[in-house]
Amino acid sequence: MFDEQESRTLSADGRVDVVVAVSGDATQRIDYTWDPARSESALARDAADAVLQHLAGRRDPVPAEDHKIDEPGGRYIDFLVPGLVGMGLMGGGLWGVGYAIVDMRIRKLLKRYLATPMRRSHFWPR
Repeated sequence: MFDEQESRTLSADGRVDVVVAVSGDATQRIDYTWDPARSESALARDAADAVLQHLAGRRDPVPAEDHKIDEPGGRYIDFLVPGLVGMGLMGGGLWGVGYAIVDMRIRKLLKRYLATPMRRSHFWPR
């Protein structure tokens, strides 16, 4: 437990999401100090309030049950990593083709290819 000054310092630094102050008995008064601009602070305040209200005797009129889904590929990272790998491969392929053509031009190979009986469409198919 922290004193009031240390709690304010921790909250201002962003090291804690919410500061809960209980005065006397928990049924009398509960004070929450949180930053409404931070979404994690709002979530922490709601979670702390739900637990403390439940412990004070609040009963939910409709019981709820949680069903957690744990499917492979359902997380954001499962979608992001293959996309980043694919973008890297495509970008590398485009840069590789461009670099090869520029390198051939610098070494004057493209002019030599024009002097051969090879058609342009054989080098660069459209």
